[in-house]
Amino acid sequence: MAKGSPLKDAAVDSGESVEEESLNGTHSLSDEDDVNAQEADGSTLTIKPLAAGDFNLDGFLPAIRIIGVREAYTHRRLWDAVDSDTDTPYVLEERKIGPSESVESAAEFDPPDDFSNKFIFNPISRKLHAGRVVTLFEAPQGRSLEEWRRMVGRDGATPSAIINVLRPVFGSVQEFHEKQRVHLHLNPRTIWISRGTVGFTGVDGLESIPVARTRFRATVGFSAPEVFGRSKQHIDIPADIYSLGAIVYYLVAGIVPPVSPETAFAPALSPRDFHPSFPPGWSEAILRATDPVPQRRFPTASAFFAALESGLLLMQRRASYNAPLVLSVEAERHIGYSKKLRSPVNQDNTFIGRADKNTRFLIAVADGVSTATFGSGDLASGFLVSRAEEMWNTVVEDDSAYTPKELIKVIIERANVDIVDFVNERFGPLDAPPSEVMGSTALVAYVKDGVMTLGSLGDSRAYLIRRDLMECLTRDHNLFTLSLVEGVPIEDVLHLPHGDALARCLGTFDIDEDGYLFAHEPPVDMFQLPLVPGDNILLCTDGLFDYAGSTYEESEGNIRRIVLGETHPGLSCLELILLANRGGGGDNIGVALLKVFSESGRLK
Repeated sequence: MAKGSPLKDAAVDSGESVEEESLNGTHSLSDEDDVNAQEADGSTLTIKPLAAGDFNLDGFLPAIRIIGVREAYTHRRLWDAVDSDTDTPYVLEERKIGPSESVESAAEFDPPDDFSNKFIFNPISRKLHAGRVVTLFEAPQGRSLEEWRRMVGRDGATPSAIINVLRPVFGSVQEFHEKQRVHLHLNPRTIWISRGTVGFTGVDGLESIPVARTRFRATVGFSAPEVFGRSKQHIDIPADIYSLGAIVYYLVAGIVPPVSPETAFAPALSPRDFHPSFPPGWSEAILRATDPVPQRRFPTASAFFAALESGLLLMQRRASYNAPLVLSVEAERHIGYSKKLRSPVNQDNTFIGRADKNTRFLIAVADGVSTATFGSGDLASGFLVSRAEEMWNTVVEDDSAYTPKELIKVIIERANVDIVDFVNERFGPLDAPPSEVMGSTALVAYVKDGVMTLGSLGDSRAYLIRRDLMECLTRDHNLFTLSLVEGVPIEDVLHLPHGDALARCLGTFDIDEDGYLFAHEPPVDMFQLPLVPGDNILLCTDGLFDYAGSTYEESEGNIRRIVLGETHPGLSCLELILLANRGGGGDNIGVALLKVFSESGRLK
């Protein structure tokens, strides 16, 4: 997973122009408003709305009264309407004639009987009206997935609730595919749920396989790159798999996946980067489903859903597991053979504290910033491990003195103050920007009673690795990642001049009017993970994952192979350091690895 990186390995060519929708771009309109749509040739088309009130259309009900706009896009609108006589609710879709349609074909309508029960927006009839295509639908029952996600609020839904909502969705899409049809317009607005049943809007989206058309309406963030015409790939079942992956991403993260032609339409971040408290177990499957290369996605909707169910079972196992665990942890660091030629000092530091017959641990990994004018990276990272050792000596005798989160916060905050005090004493008052002061990343994990509490600051990473899973638990605190998390549009973030620069790290302070530093509380990400047998928790600096392979995918694959290939964590750490050095050794390397066994599978 390319965390914080806008690029993935995919060849995506520019192709035919398509009409693009955006869920982010929807806006409310009065009945009198016009919509100005920018056409592919640069011209502007003004879409005149249907007039509110009563009007007659042959082939529709005798009189339809428009209530108001339900949804509005640049090329079409959905209107709420009722029968003037019976007040029966309906929906009217008003859209322009597509680039591959003739006036005659646009007015043709033949609802597919095989799937009529799958569509809550059940189409009744279609006519041309004032140069526009107008389709009459039965009003949907229930709510759209978008409305459902909004209803569950900022904290989001539980994994179990998401699975229950998506089960009939995936089942219906699988049925489409088994009958040689694809939808191609799946997104949170075209899927409706009601009392355990599911329905779809956009009956026009059903295409027979093989798909003959080459131009489609596409929704940014939810349509596969091949639907946009930006790939030479054949449009088939994988296009719907991509859309399903984007929908799950949306339900987890609470935002439309941040995609762009420059990311090959792959999400630029993991969904948990936007919702860190969501339990790990699904990100790898979601990112596989939304891979820009169709052949890398799940082969079927059923296979994708099975991966989500497997992840849910692991989440549930964590919540209920109470059997004894056997834990083993080791750490190693190395200067990096190429890095040593440029700087003789290793600026990565590690610490491990062990107690209670190896059932309680404190683990720290830090990567000092190498470009400091005031102080140095090895000093900054050294402050962290020194404070970790000091606090470990306090809690090893009395583990009730601090909660796990309090312990981690105290370690990081005191190390942060140590940096400020050192710089003030040695160099104050300063006549330089704060960016020239030393800093460090910080990973601090406290393991107690079978639960790991983890604090993260900077771009060092913690991974959860299992036989069937590798997921990054932390998020990079660089400008690229945090800008996206804070809502900056991906088009702007992709062109940040220093997107990989740290925006948060150990060394959080301001300078007063006299030129002296004063510390701020570092904004630490906190995670808690109940451990179960088979878990491998890898804490590492970027000197490992930047040099473990030529791409992020290759790097993580190599790391995963080594971690799972050794039962002893110390041997794994040595192999990981060799891996990074064989890949160039261009940076210091710091790693710590915690392996979790059941009593029957204890380390020999």
